[in-house]
Amino acid sequence: MRPDYPTEAPSHEEVGGIAADGSMHCAVLGSPITHSLSPLLHQAAYRALGLAAWTYRRAEVGAGGLPAFLSSLDASWVGLSLTMPLKREVMGMGCACDPWSVRLGIANTAILDWHGPGPSTCGGGRKRPRLALYNTDVEGIVCALAEGLSAHGDSSAFDPRPLIDGFAAGSTMTRHFSGFPGAGTAAVVIGSGATACSALAAYHCMGIHGVTIVARDTARAAKAVDLARSLDFERVEAVDMEHGADIMEDAGLVVSTLPAYAADSLADSIAALQPVETSTGPRRVLLDVAYDPRPSRLVRVWRARRGGVALGGERMLLYQAVRQVALMTGTPVDRIPIRDMNEAMRGVIG
Repeated sequence: MRPDYPTEAPSHEEVGGIAADGSMHCAVLGSPITHSLSPLLHQAAYRALGLAAWTYRRAEVGAGGLPAFLSSLDASWVGLSLTMPLKREVMGMGCACDPWSVRLGIANTAILDWHGPGPSTCGGGRKRPRLALYNTDVEGIVCALAEGLSAHGDSSAFDPRPLIDGFAAGSTMTRHFSGFPGAGTAAVVIGSGATACSALAAYHCMGIHGVTIVARDTARAAKAVDLARSLDFERVEAVDMEHGADIMEDAGLVVSTLPAYAADSLADSIAALQPVETSTGPRRVLLDVAYDPRPSRLVRVWRARRGGVALGGERMLLYQAVRQVALMTGTPVDRIPIRDMNEAMRGVIG
């Protein structure tokens, strides 16, 4: 029996306070962080929702730096987005509150609760908030791939709300989203870190039968392989990067979770393969979670190779931000202004 996860976001009156100037604060944390588009998305949502006093910024926080950052905050801070290298580290500092943060031990969202049981006193008598942790990366990947697989191929016409609603309702521990084309297709994850584990969970939700993990070091991929096996894929294998190009030739779905430029050598190997005719079969979709530079070398090669659909990580970023905004602001998911967020991002990246 699964725990009783909250299906509605707490109101910000319940989890935070208001600064003397009336402002409420959120941020994205990680290292490196200067490239992050998260402030663009969240601020667009705040404008559309009329939350004039809300702010959202970037903060450079490396491994081991999260406790000190939390200790520097006051009760006007209500939410944090977490990226590399903090998605696993944060798990020891809060309570996992949705199915995938529990199952994966990975969170990209923290809601700061200053009033509930659990805040601890830090230096100078300042309290450190209790953290409610969530994983919205899984739905971000599912929605991005669903957009790529959609028959119309038009992101402006794709509606992710039914999928996001399913995740918000806590229904992702079964193959709830199994209606996608190509469930039996070959699926590949490039990388073996925290985001790779979320990609494996996304494939599970989509009803994919088998997966190959392409890793720079197959020995270090053991945790990802164990996770995939626990998710009951019919076939799980791990190969090194040297064989990645050949594996990807037969793949219908690929998610690359490597940092910027780290997949360039793999892209070069794919480009060096013998030419093939443009595929006339089911859509072949690549999601490269890195979105700086845009487009990545891997995205360019995938599009040229067989006319495949290739999405940059900004699509995943958009969709994972929807429930983040809902959780941080206490706004119902169905009121989050996805179109405004999407238009704001497209205004910057085209």
